[in-house]
Amino acid sequence: MFKRLSYASLLLGVASGCAAWGQPAIPPRVGTLSHIAAGGAWDTTIWLVNTSSAPVTAELVFHADDGSSLSLPLSVTLEGATQSTTAATLQEVINPNTVLIVDAGLPAEATVVGWADVLATGPLSGFAIFRWTPPNSPVSEGTVPLQTQFQSTLVLPYDNTADFLMGVALANLSATQAVITATIWDENGNQLGAPTITVAGSGHTSFVMPTELPLSTAHRGIVQFQNPSGGALDGIGLRFSPGGTTFTSVPTTPQAPLPVPQITSMNPENGQVGTTVNLVISGTNLSGVTAVQFSPSAGITVSNVNATATQVTATVVIAASATAGQATVTVSSAAGTSNALDFSVQSSPAPQITSLSPTSGQAGTSPYLFISGANLLGVTSVQFSPSEGISGTPQQSTIFGNSTATNLITTLVIAANATPGPRNVSVTSPSGTSNTAVYTILAPASPPQITSLSPASGQAGSAVGLVINGTNLTGVTVVQFSPSQGITVSNVSATATQVTATVTIPASAAAGQVNVSVSSPAGTSNTLPFTIQSPSPYAGQWNGSTNQGLAMSFTVTGNNVTAYSYNVNFPNLGASCPVSENVTSGPATSIPITGNSFTNGTLSGTFQSAMQASGAVNWTLSLPGCNASGTVTWNATN
Repeated sequence: MFKRLSYASLLLGVASGCAAWGQPAIPPRVGTLSHIAAGGAWDTTIWLVNTSSAPVTAELVFHADDGSSLSLPLSVTLEGATQSTTAATLQEVINPNTVLIVDAGLPAEATVVGWADVLATGPLSGFAIFRWTPPNSPVSEGTVPLQTQFQSTLVLPYDNTADFLMGVALANLSATQAVITATIWDENGNQLGAPTITVAGSGHTSFVMPTELPLSTAHRGIVQFQNPSGGALDGIGLRFSPGGTTFTSVPTTPQAPLPVPQITSMNPENGQVGTTVNLVISGTNLSGVTAVQFSPSAGITVSNVNATATQVTATVVIAASATAGQATVTVSSAAGTSNALDFSVQSSPAPQITSLSPTSGQAGTSPYLFISGANLLGVTSVQFSPSEGISGTPQQSTIFGNSTATNLITTLVIAANATPGPRNVSVTSPSGTSNTAVYTILAPASPPQITSLSPASGQAGSAVGLVINGTNLTGVTVVQFSPSQGITVSNVSATATQVTATVTIPASAAAGQVNVSVSSPAGTSNTLPFTIQSPSPYAGQWNGSTNQGLAMSFTVTGNNVTAYSYNVNFPNLGASCPVSENVTSGPATSIPITGNSFTNGTLSGTFQSAMQASGAVNWTLSLPGCNASGTVTWNATN
């Protein structure tokens, strides 16, 4: 009851059963079946129904994922008779009010997928049922309708929530490769993204959405598949239950091509070079507009494009370098590019200067100059007259911020030999040169002078907080020792009359006199003597015990006790008092050693030699219900 014919036979009009094929040999497409799954646990049954009053010659053409012919094992039933064959193309004459049933797939074979093109000499209806029979799981079936609308856009509801998963099958009905845009929205209408999927000409693809389109993970909503080249698509969805053991089919909805956008007006219709314009474009069919184009586009950038059905808004930046004149504006969506409207790019007025800050600078420095005024965006140069010994460079971005239309940040270089006095300042942009303002070059600063040091000496192996007094000390950044003896200087801070710094003298520094000077951009000062003293003979870590038999220790660095720790027992003071205490002082402690002894309010001691020391610890308790004091003696060795 069925016959598999070659296209050559069809061209010759070879008869099939009851009637001759005739001309044209290849009938037109009357429908498509977007998904065929055959073999393994899958089986697909195709039903084609002729409800007309005349016989219809039908041809089924199977396509694989890559667009090639897909040969399948087929069981074909027509008017009660069944035959089996393996073919990629099947032709048959379906008489009025009869059904052609084609079963594809043998359980023992590997699973193959694809789609079927239905060609016929008359109208047909029908569907395909694909069945999944996994081991030890329920049987599931899905229905693929015979799609008779051939559009380039399909819409599919999806649900990837609560452990449900949406599978998708897409067929490219065009012989040309399609790069399909998948625009994904959630259930609230928020667009999640628009990735692309490439399908071969006459090809097919099937996938689980969270894998191929991860933006859809944990969402539900709709996805629109669109072939921008205009080629027709077909598709079907499969909603898998949690666990993936059963599914149900979800049909896609073909959509007619969107109308091309049309624009009727713009506001504003012009903009100056060096400015930013908030452009509003009115028209029709503007939903989906994603781009606004200028031609010529040199110096013009567009961002923040937003669209409704009748309006597009965008931010248009016109660079100072853009050429003044007429440009055309168009908008584009997936449906195409609109008509054009005229936009005038206008020259900006010449820059104007209203004030300078500061109004002066010393020779031999490189200060910032802040110029206030109007139309300063796009300034390319700063001029001084006379120009001898001074130059300026406009800066678009600095630590102080960005230059704007009303504030220009400039860096100056004033030579040390620049002649003091007033200079006229002007700025130039592509629109012209500004008026002038006066900037005064001041005489170079006098080099620093130092008159005293405090202290004027320090022990090897110690750190000294040095205070230097003098004049012209503003701008001092460096304190030098000569010879350096390994001395390091940090934390330099200066006023007009005083410099402070932390001076670290290594233990290896030789005793004797060194010279101290300071430096600023104006030069280096005179020198003053600083004496390096021999390190204390008591320097080091001392450990011992108190007369209570408890541990105590202290550290000598340079000529100071810099840390100490001791334990004290408080016997028989009552329940409100502690029985012992550990007292620790960190390295910030500095108890000066005078001669061979040291003392503060708590700890005192005397060095009998560089190896032996003794002393006392005074303790006081002042707690609720506990007020007492006493003395504990100690002995320690180095």
